[in-house]
Amino acid sequence: MVLGSQTTRDGMSRRYMVSRKRKPSRWPWVLFVLVIGGVVTWLLLSGSGDNTTTSDLSESSQPSTGNNVMMPVSEVTPQPSLPSRNPSEMLPSAPQHGQFTLGGNTNTASTPPAINPNPRSAYEPEPTPIVDQEIRDINRGSTVSIPPASTRPRPEMYDQGMGLIAEGSYVEGRKLLSALLFEGRDLLSLADVADLRSTLDSVNQGLMFSDSIDPADTTLTWYKIKSGDVLSRIGRKFAVPYPFLEKLNNVKARTIQAGKLLKVINGPFHARVLKNDYMMDVYVLNADGSKIYIASYMVGMGENDSTPNGNWVIEPGRKATNPQWSNPRTGEYFSPNDPKNPIGEYWLALKGIDENTSKAQSYGIHGTIDPDSIGTQSSMGCIRLGNSDIKELFNMLYEGKSTVQIGP
Repeated sequence: MVLGSQTTRDGMSRRYMVSRKRKPSRWPWVLFVLVIGGVVTWLLLSGSGDNTTTSDLSESSQPSTGNNVMMPVSEVTPQPSLPSRNPSEMLPSAPQHGQFTLGGNTNTASTPPAINPNPRSAYEPEPTPIVDQEIRDINRGSTVSIPPASTRPRPEMYDQGMGLIAEGSYVEGRKLLSALLFEGRDLLSLADVADLRSTLDSVNQGLMFSDSIDPADTTLTWYKIKSGDVLSRIGRKFAVPYPFLEKLNNVKARTIQAGKLLKVINGPFHARVLKNDYMMDVYVLNADGSKIYIASYMVGMGENDSTPNGNWVIEPGRKATNPQWSNPRTGEYFSPNDPKNPIGEYWLALKGIDENTSKAQSYGIHGTIDPDSIGTQSSMGCIRLGNSDIKELFNMLYEGKSTVQIGP
């Protein structure tokens, strides 16, 4: 017989057993949640990037109760704000008190360093001198093209001269390159000769038209104007036409004053003509007798190679501006200032001074009304230059003193 109390116990026991069965099924889930929560907490802490200490974690964490797992709350590190994109705020601040600053840091600004306005590397050569005087504009004619580059090796003297000029030794470099041009022309290609002349032209602009004279330059000297002096008389003393002295000193003959200094060239000028190159090189003699290049001009020669080779001098009394001329072949006469005059506005008569030229008559140097004939054999035997060139040459060569050498 089952007692009532026993029935009650059985029910209690049943409930207990049920309870016992449920408890094991609940705690594994709790443990699982706790483990997951711990892993998540660790990941959050390691990913935050800040150096949170153990005490920070204990203060920020909450203990879990029951089935609920409280995730630890980590400190939130404030993110730096992005810089403003306002252009005015991106610029460095203005320097204060006139100080030189970098990056707008005026608090640590120091005295600005000395600044070279024209920085130059140690190996970069100095430029050839440039002056504010009028630069000669050579009319080289339209029939001659720029010579092509040559594979011919350059002589050592060429590199030495160019090197001296690059170093600023203009007088020494000019002397070396002048010697190469006048004594070793056959060693150079047309392209190298063109470069050489161009370099010397730039050097001469600086040496001749500056306000000083290089102590090593014996082609130039100072002349102190005396009372009663006139520029033409000074020019005669140095065998240089006075218009060239006007240009050299940027003065007018009528304005010179006693006591003032004039830069003068120790003339006379001379010329060498190379017919195959259609070029005239003008030079003066150095104190040691060497030829120093001054300028060059492209020329036209006599048709069928009719210009005689040899040595000449500018015939005294035979330099003329706006000359009259009669064509010896046709007898046609051209009066002074006639725009159709084939010899142009300047004439320098040549007088032969050697066996090959002494009997030659009526040869000279003149301008032209046909600029395309420069660089060709088109004249009756005379040497012709472009109109601007002949004017300049006319004011350089001195009659009875200046010589002209004509060769192949």
